[in-house]
Amino acid sequence: MNNGSKEGFLRAETCKNVRKTTGLTVEQIISMSAEEVDDFISAKSGRKIEVKALLDSRLQGRGSVLLGRLIRREDIERRLAGI
Repeated sequence: MNNGSKEGFLRAETCKNVRKTTGLTVEQIISMSAEEVDDFISAKSGRKIEVKALLDSRLQGRGSVLLGRLIRREDIERRLAGI
């Protein structure tokens, strides 16, 4: 669903909320590494991003949420075409 979003795969309201929360556009986040995004947000907030210790031993951390990066449809199609 596009609804006028320049990113093409998220609604405009979602893109606006991402920018308001992080200080970065979706396009900027896509083009940056996970470490660069973490560093930018840490500098903006004045606090280092940390993975908190789990309080419940039944839960397991799965790593950075940024590792499941946002990918444009064109990038996916280009990768699939190369297979």
